[in-house]
Amino acid sequence: NNQLKYKNFNFSFLVQFVKQKSRNYNVTMPSPGQMNNLPVEALNVWSAQNPTGFYMPYRNTSNPLHTMMQLSDASVSDASFIRLKNIQFSYQIPLGEKSVFKDVRLYLQGQNLFTMTNYFGIDPETGAGAFLPPLKTYAFGAQFNL
Repeated sequence: NNQLKYKNFNFSFLVQFVKQKSRNYNVTMPSPGQMNNLPVEALNVWSAQNPTGFYMPYRNTSNPLHTMMQLSDASVSDASFIRLKNIQFSYQIPLGEKSVFKDVRLYLQGQNLFTMTNYFGIDPETGAGAFLPPLKTYAFGAQFNL
């Protein structure tokens, strides 16, 4: 956690960096050519015009070779990421002797605001499992101190 203070202002943030490999979306992606929604990357199909294409040509039936691709190292990739986990800006207002409270702190906070990654999938932290990525949240509040 990093924290900067100036007079009554306070700014803090937490950045997470992870270097890892993980299963990507290829491990759960349905066979191209069937009635399924697929990411735009599935358009990179091998053909005579595209000999470096990543995916097999489409079929309207299930392709057993697709399962072999899912179990191969084609479904493992770099899942490294940098994520801004938490950021908070606050201002402390002293209230003086005549108030019931000593001071009030007003703050604005955000969590999971952005993630930088080249990972092919929903979230590099959870991998290709059926989990949602961490939710992006914002909060505004006041803390009254006695």
